[in-house]
Amino acid sequence: MTRAFMSILVAVAFVLTGAVPVAGQENKGQRPVMMIGDVFQFNEGSWATYTLHDKKDDSYYSMTMSILESVQRGQKACAWMEVEIETEKELVVTRFLTEKTKAGPGDLFEVIVYVYGLQPFSIPQRMLKDANKQVPPLQVGHVSKRIEQRQMSFGGESLDVWAVEGTDPQGGAMSAMVSLDVAPIGVLLAETDEASMYLEAWGGGATTRVKGKPKGFLMWLMGLVGKGMAGGEVGMQERPQRTWDVAGTWREFEGPCARSTWTMITGAGEPSKVTAPRCDGSQAAQVSEGVAPRWRSDRVVVMQMPGRAATDKAAATLIFVAPTKAVVWYTAPDGRPAFATLRKETR
Repeated sequence: MTRAFMSILVAVAFVLTGAVPVAGQENKGQRPVMMIGDVFQFNEGSWATYTLHDKKDDSYYSMTMSILESVQRGQKACAWMEVEIETEKELVVTRFLTEKTKAGPGDLFEVIVYVYGLQPFSIPQRMLKDANKQVPPLQVGHVSKRIEQRQMSFGGESLDVWAVEGTDPQGGAMSAMVSLDVAPIGVLLAETDEASMYLEAWGGGATTRVKGKPKGFLMWLMGLVGKGMAGGEVGMQERPQRTWDVAGTWREFEGPCARSTWTMITGAGEPSKVTAPRCDGSQAAQVSEGVAPRWRSDRVVVMQMPGRAATDKAAATLIFVAPTKAVVWYTAPDGRPAFATLRKETR
């Protein structure tokens, strides 16, 4: 059931590389995307965007999952969904018609792929069958224990959040913050030994991100061959790079130091200094400087939290969602996951 859904990106890799990888063999076209089946919801029009950290190759990329519309396929209730994967240089959107099940997406009936710079194409059924035999690149975890329930504000919305523990598909430990208020995936934060997943934003009114009318795969392939023979480029094109100016004063909108300020100073394109509040919500903020901030993508900065020892648990992931909006995920002094949303002051 979920293997068909999870094989989508394998199918993309199949098309772009020209060969299906042997089961268990690593393929660079596959990107881990975590999903917790226990809290998945098919809310029509819902979407959510996440930053993911692939710990194996220490890379950062974004993923947006959306539910476009509900349809009936024979006797089965289905939904058109999309998954957009955006790495530092590439962008791939996969649109698919899937059966709705209690555990999340089920059997696939149609798949359309859009690669930035190329025309979209549909994947033949035989390719889907081949892809289903491969090791899935999407990771589906399951909750085994609820730890704590609390109300949290994110993006101006009050959320009913559970801190949970569970297992990943390999049986490894997984910790997460989940909420049914955040459709469709229901995840704010997920952490395993292989990957981390951080919520950026979510909402409604989802529309397709596929650009252009899809072609049949053979016609699409013949077009690439013809273009190549004519001397044109046929590979994946690099997406445009963002050049946001993050220097300036940022106001903490939500978080333990709400209404306090963060100051970012850049030099030669790098955030050479980040001055941030240091507090746990129970005492006045003390201003301190973040340690070793550095860009990990054109939207993500990783640094050590101010006033904390240089350990993995003291690291903060600063995600620029827009030119004037950012989200910071970190581990609080009490060991619990925490976040803050920032807005840049403009005059």
